[in-house]
Amino acid sequence: MKYRNSEGYMDVTACAAIGQVVEEEQKIEKNCIDTLCLIKRIANLAGFKVIGRITLEHRSTGRVFK
Repeated sequence: MKYRNSEGYMDVTACAAIGQVVEEEQKIEKNCIDTLCLIKRIANLAGFKVIGRITLEHRSTGRVFK
């Protein structure tokens, strides 16, 4: 990722900070996908099928996944 400040110079601090935020968001999203897959597999093993939409909310960020 190349982030530049208003004068066009490389902004290493902003690049590092934004990179950490993006990495954390990607980790949360992957955890959500893994959780949904696990819920569907458990339902399948128990002889059920998930028909409706499953909504999850991340506890620390409050982000809602549908």
